[in-house]
Amino acid sequence: MDFSEWLVDELKQREWSNADLAKAAGISRGSVTNIISGIRSPGTDICEAIARAFKIPPEVVYRHAGLLPPALEPDEKRQELVHLFELMNDNNREDTIDYARMKLQKQEREKPKGEKRNKVA
Repeated sequence: MDFSEWLVDELKQREWSNADLAKAAGISRGSVTNIISGIRSPGTDICEAIARAFKIPPEVVYRHAGLLPPALEPDEKRQELVHLFELMNDNNREDTIDYARMKLQKQEREKPKGEKRNKVA
């Protein structure tokens, strides 16, 4: 779905007109019309204004506008790791990062010859 389709869908869900969005975002109706028609691509300033108007994180709008890469799909292991990491103090966080780097380096050394290796920080 491109940005203009996403924007039109968001407006429909909110039962807003182009003018409603323009007013709430503090941008011109012409800008909204040009974005919806595909004449203009939104920049960060327009994305931030739309996010404020919709009361959603700017990153959501940036992603739909193609200004950020797609978000990673949430999975339970990643969510658990992030949760545990957030519970740790700074020393344990540093130790965890060091341990993860060590594990990745070991994994890279154990890859069969010819298999592409990742660069480890």
